[in-house]
Parts: sequence; C-alpha cells; structure tokens
Amino acid sequence: MMLRTGMQWLWVAVFALCAARLCGAAEPGSGFQVVPMWAHVHQKLNGDDGTEAAASIVQWLKDEHYKGILFTPHANNISFEEYRSIVDPLNTGDFLVLAGRELNVAREVKEDGKILCHVNALSDVAAPAVMDASPWAEDLPGLMAELDREGALYIWNHPWSCPAWSANPELFKGIEFFNDFGPGYIDGVTYEVARTAYLDALRAGARPFVVSGIDMHMMSQTVTGEFITYAFPDTFTRESLLAAMHSGHLVAAFNARLLALNQRPGIRTRTTPDGDLHISGTAATRFYNGYKPELIIYKNGDDFEPAEPAVFTRRDKKSKGYSVYDFSFTVSADPGAKTCFSFEIPHYIMSSPYCLAATPAN
Repeated sequence: MMLRTGMQWLWVAVFALCAARLCGAAEPGSGFQVVPMWAHVHQKLNGDDGTEAAASIVQWLKDEHYKGILFTPHANNISFEEYRSIVDPLNTGDFLVLAGRELNVAREVKEDGKILCHVNALSDVAAPAVMDASPWAEDLPGLMAELDREGALYIWNHPWSCPAWSANPELFKGIEFFNDFGPGYIDGVTYEVARTAYLDALRAGARPFVVSGIDMHMMSQTVTGEFITYAFPDTFTRESLLAAMHSGHLVAAFNARLLALNQRPGIRTRTTPDGDLHISGTAATRFYNGYKPELIIYKNGDDFEPAEPAVFTRRDKKSKGYSVYDFSFTVSADPGAKTCFSFEIPHYIMSSPYCLAATPAN
C-alpha cells in the first residue's frame, strides 16, 4: 500500500474545488470530454528503465482521479509486441491508455553538460518502422519524414537538453513543457527554452501542440510537483483520445489545475462568425518559486492585447495553498488569414493554439 505524501494531501484538499475529481470541466453543451493525464511515462519493462509496473502506475493514477496516460518506453531496447500486450489491456471504461515510445536521436556528454535529444512518437501501429532513431542524428527532417510515413505524432522532449534543435522548432508536431528538472530549473531558464521554442514555431507558421511531460521513471517523482496534460477528446474512448492528440486539443499544466474551460484548443482551423472566439475558464495555481500568476495571450507567437481587455481575476477564497483565478478573453481572426492564438499562465499553464479563420462574407 502506497502512503500519501504531504504534497498529495495538499492536492486532495484542492479536489473539493471540482467535485472530488482531478478538475477540468467543459461547459454544458461544449461537445467534448476532459481527460487529465500523464504524458511521457516509463515503466518496469524489458528494455525500459522505469521502476514501476504499468498496471501499478495506472492504478495510482486512477486513485488520484486521472483519466489517462501516454506510455513512452525507450523504443530501441524493447519488444513492441510485448509492450503492447501489457499496456493495451489497461484500457477500461474509466481510464484510457496510449502506447507511444521514446526515440533516442542523440545522446552525448560534452564539456558544458549532457546533450539529450529525444522524441516521443505516437503512431498506434502494431509494428512501428522507427524504433532506433540514431541513423537520423544529423538529419532531423529525414527522421520526421520517416515518422510521417507511419502517421506518427512526434514531440520534442525536454527542449532545454537539446539546444541544437532550437533552430528548427517548427519541425515538431508537439513541444513538451515542464520536463525541466535540470540546470536552470529553479530560476526558470529551462521553462524559457520550451516557451521560446513553442513561440518561435508559431511565428514560423507551424502549429505545434503542447504537453506536460513528467518523464516518470519512479513514483517518488510525484513529490516534485504535479504534471498534468489536459486532453479534450470528443468522446471518452481511446480512439477519440488519439484523435484529440492529433488535433492538438491539449493544455499543459504544472502545479496547477485547470478547473474549467469553455473552448478547447485546436491546431486545425475553425471558422467562426466574424472570426471571433470567446475563451473563458478557471485555474487554480500553487504559488511556485516566486512566480506570481498572470495571463498572457499570444497571436501567432507574439504578445497580443485583445481589443476588449482580457479578464484575469483572483477569487477571494484560497484553498490549501492554491489560488483560484477566473480568466476570459475574446480573439478575432484577421480577415482573409488564418490566425493562431494561445494563452499562458507563465510557469503554470500553457495552451496549444486556437487556430481561427473568419467566415467569408456573403
């Protein structure tokens, strides 16, 4: 039996804010589900370096009111058939499991530190073509082309540990946030690397989604913070969750809870009357490393001030170390153009893009 840590008891107190579950609620009639999940998880498996069995990890997450997981064992060391035979049966009516893999593209130790260039890939095929990415260590576009051939999503893991890829962040389908327990963690430098990569990709015209990567190898990591990827599938099924990943219906959070959100992000262009979209929600943040919560909105990767000022209001009541904020803002697509917006509570929450186009005039 696993005993709760002091931090886990703190999280339990926050559950009262969202009806005894792990938060994340869509407004009635929104047409989507909310799946709080872990992304980037290792397990005790031949060839992987996790210390916990997959079933034990899933049970822990169920007990903590999570609804899903993305497993990502080190691909070049495992039998994919054995791996799928273990994790696929863990899908149940109240919990969803995706079988991804982590590709080691480049790994070396230089005088100024360790270089880890890793990609999480998710293709949902029985026998992925790419299990060893090292042949493409010097050819990132070539690796992406191979992954595209199998229909894979590919996510840049811990961007701070692979500075060489900062020149081409637009190549990735997704960018991982919050997996930054290394040099620069305390002062926020590693977070800045991920944010810069994401915004640079948006400025370049790409539409990457974001995930919160716990990079879980042992359960003791849960005491370092709470890493939640919020996914918003159409229905609560494994197939729909996979489709939500492909569509970028994702929000990354660290030491924060997304209590409500009326509109899910999406990298595919949506058309709305006059190109307007009103986004509102509620977030709870745990004061962390001196970062005072604030709301920042981006348009195509650049800071943006909506015509109608955004609202970011702290509620009077505080819950066991968490502060609760209501936020709302309205964005508009430029006439004749496709425009992507995203929102951030720095060091706590980052959204995938909301990509819009105005309805053509009749």
